[in-house]
Amino acid sequence: MNYKVSLVLVLLLNTITIGIAQSYSDSIKAWRDDYKGKFLSLYKSPLNAETVHRVQFFEIDSNYCVTATFVRTPNEQPFDMSTSTNETAQYVKYGELQFEIDGKSCKLNIYQSLRLLMMPGYKDYLFVPFKDKSSHDLVYGGGRYLDFKLSDIKDDKLIIDFNKAYNPYCAYSHEYSCPVPPRRNWLSVKIPAGEKLPLDE
Repeated sequence: MNYKVSLVLVLLLNTITIGIAQSYSDSIKAWRDDYKGKFLSLYKSPLNAETVHRVQFFEIDSNYCVTATFVRTPNEQPFDMSTSTNETAQYVKYGELQFEIDGKSCKLNIYQSLRLLMMPGYKDYLFVPFKDKSSHDLVYGGGRYLDFKLSDIKDDKLIIDFNKAYNPYCAYSHEYSCPVPPRRNWLSVKIPAGEKLPLDE
């Protein structure tokens, strides 16, 4: 292979790589725009047009988009997940997600809400509440959430994109009752991705 051909191939590969990176970044930006937009349209939202500026995110980082191995855990018993108030919410463990962050092995439980299982359109909803070692000056101390659907699991694999991690409503107002991540979903690594601690009013 001569020099000119090699150079063309290198430039082509670089162009493809840049295109993929831009496409990924654009998809996360679109997700975030949609996420912020829902605060303006959902009933009983903690934010409005004057306060939605409080939502802030870490810089998009594809290193925090990982492929996890999914392990189904059948025959789990429903349990009461603690919330930010005296209330509890009933969930059942659906499975486990095993992955690596910064070279460290991690595991998160993935849950189904018994309430949502009874609601049309939400039977395939999966929920991952978690905490990580990021400073409380940067992330909400009550934990953050990730949402999935059963169809997101393919060949016992699930893509976890922490750039889509979001805060519970409790991060914005104490008037809400929000599930608190169980101790088993406290990660021993930092996840500087996704939604940050809200800006002060």
